[in-house]
Amino acid sequence: MNSVMRDYGAATDFQVLNLGGGECAGVSQVMIGANFFEAAHEREYRNALVFQRKFDEAAQCNEAILRLLGSGVAQLLGGSRHDELNKLAVQLQQLIPGAIADEFTQAADALSDANEISGEELAKISTTVDGWTVKVAAYASEQDSQLDLNEAVAGLSV
Repeated sequence: MNSVMRDYGAATDFQVLNLGGGECAGVSQVMIGANFFEAAHEREYRNALVFQRKFDEAAQCNEAILRLLGSGVAQLLGGSRHDELNKLAVQLQQLIPGAIADEFTQAADALSDANEISGEELAKISTTVDGWTVKVAAYASEQDSQLDLNEAVAGLSV
């Protein structure tokens, strides 16, 4: 019975990739897959807002992307969800020190004063957020071989 209660390997409890469609729930469930797809929607909203020249609102979409994916990777590594980007940055530095945490902190800092942001500034920050998204997707996929995030990061490149 114990072999049935465990997922691939014996180190972690059974996990299901949550795609938002009522999959069977296991003992624990990591939300990072769903977070990546929600972040993809935020990217679409951001791009539409840029087209409408609503740069402040588009910057808020970048904040939402960072919040979703930062919390997702933190939870994947045993951390917790935070709504404040600065608290999330501190947690990521503790859980995964290095480029991913450093780039998150830089992007969060750039967005901390995004009131009346220009189109050029927003484009630079958006490129940074998109590049970070690709790196986090690769990292998350390495951590959980069941994750397939190809559709969630389609069209993005480093």
